[in-house]
Amino acid sequence: MFYRIVGYASLIVTALSALLAADHFYFAGFRDRQDGGAVNEAFLRKGSLGNLLRQGNYLSVSDDTVEYAIHDMCASDEEVRRFNPHNSFRMRMRIDSIRKGDLEVVLVVKQDGTEREGQRYAKRFFVYPGQHYYAFTFEADIEDRLELQFVVESGAELILRDLIVDGRFGRNLTLIKDGLPQSGTFSKEVAVTSIQSNSAASGVPLNTTVTPLSFAFDQSAASALYQGVFPGKRNEGYCRFVANLQPLDREPITDGMPPVVQITATAEDLTGPSGILTNKENKGKASEVPADIIIHNGKDSKKQKIGLRFHGGGIGRTKYTESYRVYARQRYGKADIDPRLIFDQPRSKPLRTIVLKYTYQAYYEKRQDFNPFNHSFALDIADHIGALVPSHGLVDFHLNDESKGLYLAMEHLSDKTIGNWLGHDDFTVYHYRKENPKSVEKLYTLLLAQVRLAKGEAAFQAFRRIFNIDNVVNSILLSMYIADDDFCQGAEVIKNDFDSPGAIITTINWDLDHGFLTYDDGRFRVDPSRSTMYILQEPKGITTCHKRYMYAWLYSQSDQFRKRLRQRLEDLIKKELSPEYLSRLLEPYRRINEHYFAGEFAGAIRDLESFTKHRATLLLDQLSEFERKTEESIE
Repeated sequence: MFYRIVGYASLIVTALSALLAADHFYFAGFRDRQDGGAVNEAFLRKGSLGNLLRQGNYLSVSDDTVEYAIHDMCASDEEVRRFNPHNSFRMRMRIDSIRKGDLEVVLVVKQDGTEREGQRYAKRFFVYPGQHYYAFTFEADIEDRLELQFVVESGAELILRDLIVDGRFGRNLTLIKDGLPQSGTFSKEVAVTSIQSNSAASGVPLNTTVTPLSFAFDQSAASALYQGVFPGKRNEGYCRFVANLQPLDREPITDGMPPVVQITATAEDLTGPSGILTNKENKGKASEVPADIIIHNGKDSKKQKIGLRFHGGGIGRTKYTESYRVYARQRYGKADIDPRLIFDQPRSKPLRTIVLKYTYQAYYEKRQDFNPFNHSFALDIADHIGALVPSHGLVDFHLNDESKGLYLAMEHLSDKTIGNWLGHDDFTVYHYRKENPKSVEKLYTLLLAQVRLAKGEAAFQAFRRIFNIDNVVNSILLSMYIADDDFCQGAEVIKNDFDSPGAIITTINWDLDHGFLTYDDGRFRVDPSRSTMYILQEPKGITTCHKRYMYAWLYSQSDQFRKRLRQRLEDLIKKELSPEYLSRLLEPYRRINEHYFAGEFAGAIRDLESFTKHRATLLLDQLSEFERKTEESIE
């Protein structure tokens, strides 16, 4: 009897598996017919097929959030509530591209040949490869004439494939299909083409040679649209519940693309007499202006009020380059920003302040010297070898709809940020490249002096009492490996309770934008042969980098420290600093170069690949030679 039951159970499982597989293919087709994943609530909530797909983890249902399967195509609850049931519609477009481009779509509503007041709808889209669907909503009455205009930025190459208007109860009207008008006419003759020579899909090219291009609806189209609206009261669940695309056949639309950070502020606050760009030298809260931020990383975040400042040291504020600082504050409505949106990783600590740093900065703004990945890649290496750095990631930054290009987003290294990390404020921070209070300067100098005044292995023991030894060794090796000529930045966090367990001082690294570089013949270039043994040498002149004196003294006095440094480097070279490991670490930058820059910086990727292949061997040779000279000087 037992075996008969097991046999029946096995048959049932096999049948259900077959049904689920069939359902998978059916749903994939259904999803494609629904333009990429948005499906009706009843389909997921009440249907047996939806139930099976949920159990098989082919889709997910959320009760309290609006998930986005397609950029900008699903209506939020707020939009659903405010829709007027007699004259509101949704326009959606399918657009292909081979590189990121800006497209402005203008819908003009006319009555008796005259534009209706307040009914010119203009929306700017950032079009990405692999992200095909874009949409906006508008209002029109039955007698209105509708005209669309497409305006493309210089250099963009886009293909308009489909143009559809949605109405209530699943009604829709196709205006353009595969580039051919179905209900309307173009303002001039256009040649239907494909975005790639081997592509079967065709459409209307949108580029600077044919734009601005207009498309006028047939009168019958406006009449047909009036019969229903999207989404309507009976369809409030439409687009609220979406398929989980991961197990199916399509990659996420953000693959290979950095998150998009869009900030809007008034022209007065940016370039007016008291604007932050007019007064770059101003610092502090007095220079902060209100702004809005939206972050797109597969889905759009809700618009959030923030504070915006100009960012940079003295030199950075005199250049024409622009870096910014973003503050989330409770008085603006919310005291933190979701770190998953920018850094693509959850964490327990809130994110409150972000620096948006111009990636050209280390290259003196010469495009021919531009490697947009070196700073972020150096920070990645720091993370992986255990040298403390702030959370970071590359973003596509836009200010008031103006594309600023690829920026590096970093959590700002401030006392409040450090307190947030530690969960308390019982510490003192010594900042490099910043004027410290005299009491802090004196405290830090006295702590370093305890190492400098000890000799032999006693210097190493003093060092171990005061510093987190692994933290310091990893930070030294980070600067040595990336060949940083500007390593003395960041901060030293000094705990106030010297008697509590643990190290007194912890090093945090910052501003690695000179990593991998050497300056030669009037330009910067990536150089794996550059020596950075100066970090362990006594400075020849006066320097404000006080820890260099301590490093040099400790290295000359302690054989334990020398062995500890070499052993850690050899261990890292076997794994985290091996060419194979670092090649995997470079993979996101290869994708960004391919999808965001359309391959423009393949040379920059090759430079970093070459660096990672040769740097470890060269660094070991340099360290061996430095060890030999140190031993000779001791003898």
